[in-house]
Amino acid sequence: MIWTAETIFYGTLMGLLMLAMIAFFLKILWTRYVWNRLLLLNLISTKILLLLALYAIITASELLLDIALTYGIISFLTMTLFSKFVIAGGKGKE
Repeated sequence: MIWTAETIFYGTLMGLLMLAMIAFFLKILWTRYVWNRLLLLNLISTKILLLLALYAIITASELLLDIALTYGIISFLTMTLFSKFVIAGGKGKE
């Protein structure tokens, strides 16, 4: 493997994104408010989306970029439904 400025940049960027995901996951374990946990889950989901998109750019794969876009749409819908569920009071409330 040839180390160019581009590969070093992409590798550093992917490493920083992974460190941010680990930090957000640890924050989820420490926080006690549901809204903070939902926000942190959304941030982790966004970092996964960025990793997928970055890897798609590195490998020049259109399929991975399509998967990243689909993942972003599903993530948005999931966070919207989770928020609606929490506002409604959870599964015990009818």
